[in-house]
Amino acid sequence: MDFSQIGLFRSLILVLVVISTPVFDQDQEIKLTENAYGFTYDGTNFWYLDSTHRSLYRVDPNGKQESFSLNVPFLTGINFDSREGRIFVAGRKLILKVEPNTGGVTERIPVPIEKIAGVASINSLLYILDQENGKISILDKATGKLIGGFLTDRAQPRDLVFARDSIWVSDSSDGNIYRYNPDNGAITGSIKTPSKEIRGIVFLGSKIFVIDRAGKEVRKVSFVETDRFIASGETIRLMKVRLTFSLNEISIAGGSLGIFQPPTTEHQRIRNLKMAQTGFKQDFIGSEKAFVKVLGVDDSKGKQTLEYSFEVRTQNIRYYVTDEFLEKKEKVGDDLKLF
Repeated sequence: MDFSQIGLFRSLILVLVVISTPVFDQDQEIKLTENAYGFTYDGTNFWYLDSTHRSLYRVDPNGKQESFSLNVPFLTGINFDSREGRIFVAGRKLILKVEPNTGGVTERIPVPIEKIAGVASINSLLYILDQENGKISILDKATGKLIGGFLTDRAQPRDLVFARDSIWVSDSSDGNIYRYNPDNGAITGSIKTPSKEIRGIVFLGSKIFVIDRAGKEVRKVSFVETDRFIASGETIRLMKVRLTFSLNEISIAGGSLGIFQPPTTEHQRIRNLKMAQTGFKQDFIGSEKAFVKVLGVDDSKGKQTLEYSFEVRTQNIRYYVTDEFLEKKEKVGDDLKLF
């Protein structure tokens, strides 16, 4: 079965369910066990695994946790399938189908993959991430057979999730989450996260919730996604600047020194600009913000040094050019052909 058939197969069934349930507070702190792995959301509760305890954990909207013993070693990937109302849990060469109300195993699906990093249930297909080679294998639930797959080229793949019509794979070698087209395996984007040891991914609204294995916590990453770029979170840096110049005028009294502030743009925000020297006040030079000092008779002439610092918050934006754009042929209009 080729990728076009898989795409059609994956899209055959569409179920719309509208349920009124409690909304999980996105600021709710989630405490994790020592060896948390995998992360999923069922519309009300978060779920994760702990291989050491061989258990599945449910976190309700109030942060209360309940564990269900699965008695299976090497638990890794986890995914809630809203169509089936079941949780898919991955172990070694095995995927369990779990009833979320009782924690009971309703089905065991053998798979020919030793170390599974993550699993995603999409209609009648299972997407299974191989931790050793980074390959995503596609399994037909009805037959239990592998019908396709693709390599992700990730160095340390640790989880995958299906969201926003794409497959997303975390890579612990660089702390990025990579986006793939599920129909042909093409990489279409990536997101930078504040964690390298990512062991679970959940998309919820405009945020991505990731399990930070090293910090034993759930980190939240804000992001914006379009057809041309993905922007995720901010990087904060403290900048220190030293300026050296000379004042050689005969008289400097009544003159002014001005330092323009770095601009705040759609990609960066400037905060907490501070001058090391006294006497500077915030003002405008033309229409631009600046720090200005009026010079007096007591100010020295000759070589000068000014120091200041500021905090810059830069947004992590990555642009992507699609195959459609690269294949597009430019045309010259009839009105320009004369030139």
